[in-house]
This record gives sequence, structure tokens and C-alpha cells, in this order.
Amino acid sequence: MGENRGVRIREPHNGRDARRPDGRRSERNRNDPRKKPEPKIYQLEAIVDRGFQDVPDPTTEGATRRVQWTILKRTTADQRTARTLSSIYVVQRDGVDTELPHLSAARAVVNKSINHPEKLTLSKADHAAARGAKK
Repeated sequence: MGENRGVRIREPHNGRDARRPDGRRSERNRNDPRKKPEPKIYQLEAIVDRGFQDVPDPTTEGATRRVQWTILKRTTADQRTARTLSSIYVVQRDGVDTELPHLSAARAVVNKSINHPEKLTLSKADHAAARGAKK
């Protein structure tokens, strides 16, 4: 009896699993990759910027016409993972939608440039000169 300790005797393979109480084998195919669940995709729009532009009106000579424009951000996302799949910027002007990949391109279309605050800040020398001019 001590001679067989630690030695495992293999039974002939008959399609049954001796470790499971009901004798079934697990039916897992290693060559078949697990299918991921279909993403729940949703789309949302957010207004990024809006404004107007005065353009010359060809119907009335010399007069200008005010054109309203809006920049929207259209985001497509997966609801399960909360991951953004894509986002594009849309410029709506005169009933025409123009899709652009970046916000800077959308702002360039409507001739709006953003001045960065660090570029608008005066240097210490400029502050001193302005203070000296006031007195």
C-alpha cells in the first residue's frame, strides 16, 4: 500500500471527467475566443462656443448681414466602459454644418482666435512704467 503513494493511476479516457460529480467534461473550446459584448453606443452634443459675424450682403450693396454661428462637440461614447470612441467639432453657420477634427480648426473657420492669459499679462517692467506714467 505504501508503494503506490503519490503515484496516480490513469484511467482510460472515456469522455467523462472523474473529478466532476456528474461526470461531464467542461465544453470549453480553446480555439474559440470569447466574444465581447456589443458596445452600447450613445451620442451627445454640447455647445462649445457661439457668436456672430458681420459679412457683406450681396443682395443689398454696401450693407452687412449678421450671421450667427455655433460650435458643437459631437461625442460618441460607449456606455458600458464610459470611454469616448470619437469626438468631432461641428460649425453650424447659415444652415450649413461643417465637421472638423479639432476645436482649433473650428475656431479658425469662424475667425475666432483665443488670446491666452499668459500672453496678455504685463511684465514687471511694463507695470512699473505704467505706474510711473500715472503719477
